[in-house]
Amino acid sequence: MKKLILTNAGISILTMGIQFLLVIFTNRILGPEGRGIVASLISWNNLYYTLGYLSLHIAIINLLPKSLLDVPKFLGSSVLSGLLLGGLVFMIGYILFQINPTLFGDIPYSLYLLMILIIPVMLIQSSFMSILQMVGELNSFNYHGFIYAIFQLLLTGFFLVFNLYSLDVAIYIIMINYIFSLSLAYYFIRKKYKTIVYNIKHLFTLIKVGIKAHIASVGTFLASSIDILMINSMLGKKEAGIYFLAVMIGRMLLIVPRSVQTMFYYKVSITKKDELKKNILQATRITVFFMILISIVIALFSKLLVFILGGEAFSDAQYIIFILLPGLIFLSVPMVLASVWNNLGIFKYMNISISVMVVLVIILNYYLIPKFGIYGAAFGTTITYLYLISVSVYFVNKFLGKAPISEILLINKNDLNIILNKVKK
Repeated sequence: MKKLILTNAGISILTMGIQFLLVIFTNRILGPEGRGIVASLISWNNLYYTLGYLSLHIAIINLLPKSLLDVPKFLGSSVLSGLLLGGLVFMIGYILFQINPTLFGDIPYSLYLLMILIIPVMLIQSSFMSILQMVGELNSFNYHGFIYAIFQLLLTGFFLVFNLYSLDVAIYIIMINYIFSLSLAYYFIRKKYKTIVYNIKHLFTLIKVGIKAHIASVGTFLASSIDILMINSMLGKKEAGIYFLAVMIGRMLLIVPRSVQTMFYYKVSITKKDELKKNILQATRITVFFMILISIVIALFSKLLVFILGGEAFSDAQYIIFILLPGLIFLSVPMVLASVWNNLGIFKYMNISISVMVVLVIILNYYLIPKFGIYGAAFGTTITYLYLISVSVYFVNKFLGKAPISEILLINKNDLNIILNKVKK
């Protein structure tokens, strides 16, 4: 298990390194304005994707371990849901732009259409990857991440070598990457499962379960991305570009909880409750410890990172990073614990808590952005994540058993010994 976590973390580091190379190219060639447009397009794309997914990954996590013989039906439902729901979301996005184009700021209409046209591909790919996780094909999951990262680098390098990189090309690259990722996921799926069964009844069973958690999924996305959309709408594409760079540097931290979370999705389904509590809280404490260490490093080198990734035009991003880092440490705790809550199916509680979070972040951004600009957005985000960690502590005590805050957040001597032993090996 720990080996798989380290492997996943290593691939995540590789992917992150490649992503930073791509960010350098985009920032240097397109500047803050172009970066802002790309960031806004990605945010709108992800919003429609989240709306259209109906949290089917949660349904897969919840149902698949109980019916492993029905994997072909899960695959068929993934394809059907991607095509049907993706098409529906595309129509919603198209109509929304026609009704209120000013909502989208300076986003070019043609690129906007391309980004929502690719959503069916994204939906199918995400479901396939969730299935790989839940059937224990974690090596295939990791190979996919490695190959996909290399492909992104080679594809972007091709356009750079021939001096073809532009705003339009940046969006074309994103679309091609999604198509390649789906093709690769399909390859790994078909290596293990030779048939795909299309069953409408099974699809509606998935939707019925997934939709219970959908408010929480949409809310989580809004809480993490609404700041960029509001900045683009209220302040413009340049400020959105600067803020996005700060967010991306800060989110280097999330490689730690994301790697732990990925492996725990499978582990949770086969672990008894008492052992689960011990393991997940230990993982949370160690995650927070490493998050703090990495935060210190990022803070010390923030000015250099901003200069390398964007240049002087993005210099304000370094101050945004300082404000975001505490919030990202807070965020790591609910990220690790999310694998448990999804498996337990406490969707009612998740929906309520996330709904409150969305209202909170919108109110904070609405009042803080006009007064303090992009700094206000950063403060709003950090305050919101502080609320989220308090909810996580409450959930632990309610659903896993009594646990003081120190048992959830503060690393202890035994945890340090485990880390030191692993380092020595």
